[in-house]
Amino acid sequence: MSAEPRIVDLNQLAWQAHPTLAGVQTQIIETATTHGQSDVLMGQIAPGGGIPWHVHPDASETAYVVQGKGEFLYAPSQAGIDAATSVPITRGVVLTVHAGWWHAVNNTGDDPMLLYAFHTPPTF
Repeated sequence: MSAEPRIVDLNQLAWQAHPTLAGVQTQIIETATTHGQSDVLMGQIAPGGGIPWHVHPDASETAYVVQGKGEFLYAPSQAGIDAATSVPITRGVVLTVHAGWWHAVNNTGDDPMLLYAFHTPPTF
């Protein structure tokens, strides 16, 4: 039998530094230890801040913009970053990045950007 459902109240969960991305705050909801198929987090990006270019070689990432506005950049390889595609993102947008694609997010708004994101399989 699988594990019982897990209920997390984000109002009670402390913000902490992202495990791999400097300058990004997170609320870790699930990890490889608590959920073997995915990790789940809420990420907070300060106004003018961003998630730098990175890649998940073996995992896809899906993110939902809960609050804020910004730009999502993506490229098929590190060599293609200079010619990356840029897409505006706002509350309500969902994006999926397949394994191996380079990507970054910039908060272009005046308020913190909140992203609800998960990776499959888990990256931490």
